[in-house]
Amino acid sequence: MITLSTQYVTLATATMNGVASTNVTDTLRISYAEINLVSGSVMAFIERGTVTPAVAAVAASAPGVTPVVAAVAAVPATFVANMPKLRVQLNADGTFASTDGSWKGSVPAATAAAFVTALQNALEAFVLAAGLITGTAN
Repeated sequence: MITLSTQYVTLATATMNGVASTNVTDTLRISYAEINLVSGSVMAFIERGTVTPAVAAVAASAPGVTPVVAAVAAVPATFVANMPKLRVQLNADGTFASTDGSWKGSVPAATAAAFVTALQNALEAFVLAAGLITGTAN
């Protein structure tokens, strides 16, 4: 996940039945990706939202103290999406764009190529590490 720098955090407030609620979007999560290793392109879904903080476990009682709350198990931090997913296409030449047009730009073609190569190398290492075959990644 990517925690956004302060200048990229957004707040959206909505009122329903007289009750205002504010959504904070401060985190991005890449939830899905398709990689075409031959063409050097990547398509990814990027979710925008926030992370609810982890909650430590609470004991049910202490010696000589009447418990005020029941025991509560620890809850890990959880990502909560609060905006539509972005579908972003990264092309081999380094250009990228989301299907809704809100994200577009480019990175150096060498950066895009190095990224796809790193993914390919990691996948080849994974296949070899499984131990079902032996060989050498090229």
